[in-house]
Amino acid sequence: MDNIQETARGTGGTRGGGALGRLMGLWIAACAVVIVLGLNRMYPQYGERLSYAFRDPAMALTKPFATCKIANAAGYFNIPRDSSAYVRWQDEDNDGMACEPAPGVATGRLELIQKRLTAPMPKSSASAVS
Repeated sequence: MDNIQETARGTGGTRGGGALGRLMGLWIAACAVVIVLGLNRMYPQYGERLSYAFRDPAMALTKPFATCKIANAAGYFNIPRDSSAYVRWQDEDNDGMACEPAPGVATGRLELIQKRLTAPMPKSSASAVS
């Protein structure tokens, strides 16, 4: 009986509570998913804003840059393979991201996300999601 109580409390010989701990972790994850989905249904405008804020600006490009130096100067870094601006020869390490910044160079991505979260959404983004 003492072993069962120790296991339930997580104070037994194994850290984390074994099967009961895994079951509780699964329960917490399931509750989090239900809460997020419920909030998204109640407040869809927040989901739209988050989608807009985290959308990669390189995906809106229609043609590639002549060089990565020009792309970086324009504020575009890590252009994904799915973008129309992706050019294979600009992807030096062939990882699917062209025009990667040098180590230690700030891309401004966090500032862009913060700006998009606080600024009004453009009409085209708001109507496209509806």
